Amino acid sequence: MNPDGTEANYRKRSGITVASSTMGMVIPPSIPMIMFSMITGASVGALFMAGLIPGLLVGCMQLIVCYVISKKNGYHPKLEKLVVSQMIRTLAYSLPAVVMPIIMVLAISFGICNVLVLFAITFIPELTTWVPLLMNYKM
Repeated sequence: MNPDGTEANYRKRSGITVASSTMGMVIPPSIPMIMFSMITGASVGALFMAGLIPGLLVGCMQLIVCYVISKKNGYHPKLEKLVVSQMIRTLAYSLPAVVMPIIMVLAISFGICNVLVLFAITFIPELTTWVPLLMNYKM
């Protein structure tokens, strides 16, 4: 939220990080949910459906809290002119990463495939997203 690394602002940033770190276990698809279902025999689809609403509620509340704190303290970024072509290119490039969790949740919830087959299906689109990024990365 605040780009400078002063000690006074460290507490604010770490609080948001700590609060959001618990969402990884709640929002599907999460590894702890799959491990829990393997150990207990619970349905993965049922666990995903049980974690969806609480995860969305926690995420929305964190968005509201971050927005209020940033407005109150003036942490808003400088506004820039919207370039539609850049926005469309960025959206098209990020589409596989945005759609993949939805496909995973629906496929497991409706019993279309198991986790191993789902990994094989989702690996190729994710690979096509990350390989160009890594090839253009300069150290």
